[in-house]
Amino acid sequence: MRSALTLVLAVAIVAVPFLSVTAQMRSPVAAPRPQARPLPPPPPAIFYPPFPERPAPPVGPTAVYPLVPTVVYPLPPVPPTPPVEPAPEITLPNGRWERHGDGVASPHVWVWIPTYRAEPRAPEAEPSQPTSRPVR
Repeated sequence: MRSALTLVLAVAIVAVPFLSVTAQMRSPVAAPRPQARPLPPPPPAIFYPPFPERPAPPVGPTAVYPLVPTVVYPLPPVPPTPPVEPAPEITLPNGRWERHGDGVASPHVWVWIPTYRAEPRAPEAEPSQPTSRPVR
C-alpha cells in the first residue's frame, strides 16, 4: 500500500506541473502576463540661478567708434522706352506690303501691291518690199 501511495504521489508530482503548462499553452487568458520592468528613476534636476550672483569684472576700456554717415547717391531716372512702330511698308523685288489703318480707330491691315514693270514695246517693223513682181 505504501508503494501504491508513493506511486500516486510521484505521478502527481510529475503530472501536475505538466498539466498546468499545457493548460497555459492552450488558454492564453489563463497564462500569467509578464511583468514590465520598472523604469529607472529620472536624473536629478539641476537648477541654475537666473542671474550671476556677482557681476562680471570689466574687461577693459570700451572702444567708442564714431558714426560715419552713409552716402547714398540717387540713381539717375530711367528714360521711357520709345514706342516701336513697325515699318509702314516692306519692299520686296516683286512688290511691297503696305500697312493700312492706325490700330486704334481701324485695325492694321497689310495689303500686297505687286510691282508693275511695263514691257518695252518692240519697235514696229516696216513692211518689207515684195520680192516677186506683182501679178497682172
